Amino acid sequence: MSISTGKDDQHAVPDADAIIRIEKEMGISLHDFLRLLPAATDSTPEQWEREPTGMTIRQQDAGSWVRIQHAPERIRRIASLSLPVLSVTLVLAGFSADDARRFLQRFDRHYQRGGG
Repeated sequence: MSISTGKDDQHAVPDADAIIRIEKEMGISLHDFLRLLPAATDSTPEQWEREPTGMTIRQQDAGSWVRIQHAPERIRRIASLSLPVLSVTLVLAGFSADDARRFLQRFDRHYQRGGG
């Protein structure tokens, strides 16, 4: 996972005007990713503006939004095991530092798998 706020110091706490970009490689199929997305983002599909490789989700509060883009699903092979892999990019805009942190914690919690 990589995080960029568009500022020189990537560890700085972003302000409400910052755009936060997070790249993830997730062990999940596109079908399951989309199935879990409403709970992970506290949104409904009616709030989604669909695009060929993702969507923009407008939050119900004052003008914040999340753009979620994904690459085509691929398969990771480990010996005879085949696992789905999805590269996902999240772009958050209009979030306070606390709201962004809460959003990302919720997102990660909903996609967390058992085992650790």
